[in-house]
This record gives sequence, structure tokens and C-alpha cells, in this order.
Amino acid sequence: MKLGRSSVGAAILGASLVLAACASEPTSSGEPSEAAPVASEAAPAASEAAPAGNLCPDGSIKIGIAKAKTGGFAFFDTAGANGEQVAFDEVNAAGGVNDCMYEVIWEDTASDPAQSGQAAQKLIDAGAKIIVLPGDFDIGAPASLAAQAAGVFAFSAESASQAWTEAAGPNMVAMGLTELNQGMAQAKFATDQKWESAYIVTNEAYNFFKEMEGFFKENYAGTIVGRSTVAEDATDYSAVVSKIKSQNPAPSFIYLNDYFPHVGTFIKQLRDAGLSTPVLGNSTYSSPAFAEVVGADRLAGVYYTGASFYEGPTADPQALGFVEAYKKAYGAFPENSNAPAGYQGVLLLTEALAKAGTTEASAVTAALVEGKDIKVAGSLIYDWKNNVTNRRVSVISFDDKGVAIQFGTIDPR
Repeated sequence: MKLGRSSVGAAILGASLVLAACASEPTSSGEPSEAAPVASEAAPAASEAAPAGNLCPDGSIKIGIAKAKTGGFAFFDTAGANGEQVAFDEVNAAGGVNDCMYEVIWEDTASDPAQSGQAAQKLIDAGAKIIVLPGDFDIGAPASLAAQAAGVFAFSAESASQAWTEAAGPNMVAMGLTELNQGMAQAKFATDQKWESAYIVTNEAYNFFKEMEGFFKENYAGTIVGRSTVAEDATDYSAVVSKIKSQNPAPSFIYLNDYFPHVGTFIKQLRDAGLSTPVLGNSTYSSPAFAEVVGADRLAGVYYTGASFYEGPTADPQALGFVEAYKKAYGAFPENSNAPAGYQGVLLLTEALAKAGTTEASAVTAALVEGKDIKVAGSLIYDWKNNVTNRRVSVISFDDKGVAIQFGTIDPR
């Protein structure tokens, strides 16, 4: 069914986006309610919206994805792009945005910063009006600069680097869960668990991990009793495990700041050494292979933070709906948390385009960052700061069968 401009709110709601800003009051728990958006507030009325021709004068909204299909970062970028494609397809199936359909083209960055800039420029030359950036600042920065130079709006659905938005210029946004939100939430969680001492293990190959560690340490009430770094190409963590095992007294928990599959191998070797010490990590832990690598019966005491919980059967219905759509499209469970982040990002973009009625970069940016208390596919965005989201944090753990569960949520503010 073709949906007109005044039906945008319903179309986006059908694509699993619920806007709680303006249309609802906080519940007694302090959370925004999940009332459906009111057309005059959450979606532009027909009399207010710009004509569809201003949004897609060429007949469609051409989206350029500058992400890795090959190279070391392809595991993350491909999952993110697949999640984005699920959302693009859902919006098109619901009638598009202000009567405009998405048209998606993709250039491979090959996980190379130099090639990311070239990929973005090729997409812009091919008529892309919006550039979808990689999930990593280091790889994606040249692509964002190419978009900025061309006056094209760009976003990373997975990254949450404020340093990136500051470097890229005013018309680039980062939609992911920030290092600040995660580091503060991790510190609060550890303090609430009465964990009095931490041993830190960090992969310093990525600024993401170094910044998050800094925010964690600034906010953790306990004592740091030791710290080790691990190489990006490490496969044997026995030396670090031995250092942890020799600590006297033993640390209350290990702050393991790396990503899957590395963390799976580390925790397996930790448990093999007879250490049942709790482990706390971040959103890059998420993987359906976690239990297989570590052992389903050895995941007790493993916790990680994320923007939303989608990994288990008790997830939010909107998040479960995304998982089923992803499995139908790609024949597999989402490989990592970049997939739901990409999906959420496109839904946020869609609402911004519907409000702005144009792909003009500053108008799209403004429409995005004015949003407050937005619930999208199981995630809650409080507001934006410096073109980066400020989000509620989920804490994920595992039951005794190795099935992911949502242990709780934290407001890092």
C-alpha cells in the first residue's frame, strides 16, 4: 500500500520505531511510555511537509554505503550493513518516506582508511545523497571527510565517537552507544555488585577501548589492582591469565576490554586455568558463537554492556522482530551488535528525513539531534550531545545453559 506524507508516523511505527518524545509523559518509573506517535508531533502533517519532490527529485533517495565487504573489519561492517538493509527494505515495503523509496548502493572500503575515502567519493559521484559510514572511527574518518567536503549528510549507526563527529564537521552523526555511556554504566554496575577491586585487560589497537577504559576508571569506586594490554593478533593469553591468577588478594572481577572472538578465547583460557572470576565487558562481546567458544556451562559471571538486548528469547518484541527479519533475509542470527545498531540507525534516519522533507545535510542533522526520549527496537535514546546519542545501557549475562539474558538496565546519567 502506498503511504502518503501524513502516514509517515504509521509507516515508521510499522517498521518498529516508537517515538516517545512529546507524544507521551514519563511513566512512574521515569521511562517514557510507548504510546504511538501523534501525527502532528512525531511525523510531519501533509500541510507542513515539503513536497516529495524535494526529498527525491530524481525519483528515489539514493543511499551510499561505504563499508567493508572484505578485510579485517568486514565481520562488523557487513553485519551493520545487513541490519541497515533490513530497515531499508521494511520502509520501502511500507510505502517509503514521504512517497520516496530508498535506493541503496555499496562500495567496499576493504577495511582500509584510505579506501574508505575513495569509496565515499565514488558513491557521491554516483549520486548518493546520504553516506552510511563504517562502524569504526579510524577506518571511516576519510569517508566522513569526503561527505563533508561534498555537503552530503553522513552517519555511522554503530560508532559513538564524539571525537569523530568533532573531526568530521557539523553534518555527520554517530548513533551508537558511546564509550562514555558504557564506561560510566560499567563502573556503576561494578560498584552496585560490590566488586571492590578490578584487574584491567585492554586491547589498545582501538581508540574505542582506550577511551572506554578511561571513563570506567574515572567513575569506578573500587581499586585497580593490575593492568595488562593484549595485542590485536593475540591468540594465547596464558601470560596475562597467569598474572591475574598470581594476584593476592584476587581481584573481585576482570574488566576485559576487547572484542569477540578474542574475549571468547580469553575467557576460555581463564576458566581452563581454574579461575571463576567475574568478567565485565562491552557491546563488542555480542555473538551467537559465544557459548560455543567458551562453553555454555562456563559463562556464569560473564557480563557485558550494550545499547539494547536482542540476543535471547526474552528480548523486547521489536528487537525480536528485527532478529526474525534478519534471519529470513540472511539465513543466520545477527553476527554481532552492529546488525541491530544498523537497523536502528536507518529507522532514526527515516524519521529525520520525514521531518526534514529534504536530504539537505544540515536539515537532516537538525531533525535527528532534536529528538528526545526515543525508543527504537528495544533501545532508548535520551537525547543527543555533539551529534552523538546519549543512551540507556543494557547489561547482558547468561543463564546456566549459556542462553543470553538481560540482567538489567542502567541510566548512565
